Amino acid sequence: MATPYHRDPFTFKDYLKAILLGLGLFLLTFYIQKYVNRNGPERNVFSLLSNSCLAPTAVLLGGGVLSWIKKDGQFDVIFLGFRNMRNTYRGGYSQTLYEDRPQNLYDYRQEKEVERRVNIPWLLTGAGFLLLCVVFVILFYKVPL
Repeated sequence: MATPYHRDPFTFKDYLKAILLGLGLFLLTFYIQKYVNRNGPERNVFSLLSNSCLAPTAVLLGGGVLSWIKKDGQFDVIFLGFRNMRNTYRGGYSQTLYEDRPQNLYDYRQEKEVERRVNIPWLLTGAGFLLLCVVFVILFYKVPL
């Protein structure tokens, strides 16, 4: 039986979102290097492409790795602490609204265990941009332009 927080496996839409985010960051970084920083020396096109692949690699691969770390519950203490601190400053309003929520770390981890998962589309897309970056660096050093 599925729990209320059960999420389906990743769909094509999740992968498409990750790819579009990566391409957006790639194009933004390429535009900044090509047209905003025009005062610098003229660069090789493979240098621009490899540098432009670094931004999506850092964001997507880093976000995927952080989701992997979060899946193990490493940030639970921080999240629970901020939630309890927020509820403390709300006064009596929070007492009635959040009575059913867990107040200790063990109960909080049990509640969150169901909805944890690693963001596979971000990891795979970030790895793809890393591979592209390595290919462009190899081409930069091997192909004289």
